[in-house]
Amino acid sequence: MVEFIDFVFATSFLLNPVFAIVFCLNLTGFIKKTVNNSEASTRSNIFWMCIAATFIIMTLTWMFSMTG
Repeated sequence: MVEFIDFVFATSFLLNPVFAIVFCLNLTGFIKKTVNNSEASTRSNIFWMCIAATFIIMTLTWMFSMTG
């Protein structure tokens, strides 16, 4: 079990910045689409923002709970 937790920590350390960039880019695209056209399809932006935010929050919460 300890090896699995170490693997999750290492993976989270590498993937969190990637998902943070994905989140920021999709948030920017979402804001641009809604400002320019209120009828624009933002479904893919919302999907990727939710996935990225969920992963970031989940791993940070798990990491803080395991170290505390």
